[in-house]
Amino acid sequence: LEELGSLGHCIGCHGMSHRRLTLLEGDGLRHEVVDAGDLLERRLGGPVSWFAFAFGGIDSISRPALRVISEKYRFCRSGLRGANAAGTEPMAVFADHIDLLAPTAYRKLVLEEQRVDFLRSRFGLQRDPALLTVTAMVNDPEDVQAVGDEILATVERFKEELVDGAQLEATKSNMKYGFLMDLETAQNVSFALIQTVVNTGGIEAINDYYHTLDSITAEDIREAARTYLVEAGRTTVTLVQARPGE
Repeated sequence: LEELGSLGHCIGCHGMSHRRLTLLEGDGLRHEVVDAGDLLERRLGGPVSWFAFAFGGIDSISRPALRVISEKYRFCRSGLRGANAAGTEPMAVFADHIDLLAPTAYRKLVLEEQRVDFLRSRFGLQRDPALLTVTAMVNDPEDVQAVGDEILATVERFKEELVDGAQLEATKSNMKYGFLMDLETAQNVSFALIQTVVNTGGIEAINDYYHTLDSITAEDIREAARTYLVEAGRTTVTLVQARPGE
């Protein structure tokens, strides 16, 4: 921690023992929020201005907890996605920021315009060929077509343009270290490894996969897009929640 601080990283507090603040009150709440910050400040030798409450959802924070947080910290970060701006409430900072390396469609649809609640892609690591899926939850049904068009426009750009080198390396790093960070508990390890073990009989294929990932180039991505992301192989499914009375 001391080394990270000396390198200029902003270090915040995440609580004393990762407790859900809505389940705490009085001295227990102050111990989780304030005492944890005091301990971190003693360790770092300086003030800690940020607090990120455990679990990050709106069901994990309360008015009493926010009052205690505001007594100790300048900023409170949630786990909710959104674009932070000059007018963002300091006690309700969103988890996402406008990262210049983030995919253009994600920045536009999720962070800036907030027309999409989440935008994800997935390609299952299976023995047999699997589907590449892109899933978006659109906030307004009237925006479904426009959001779909934006996603398809991004696909077309991948066919013509080489992906930015810095963005490619950042994506590889996110995939590798995101996998490692998920291995926090025995249960998480079992969930992360089970598919590889079922498909291959061991875990050695995981190293093979990430070695292959390291070798991927921008040219490889463009060629894959031209080969596989074609209209003849695309299926679009739209699910819309029924309105009352429908």
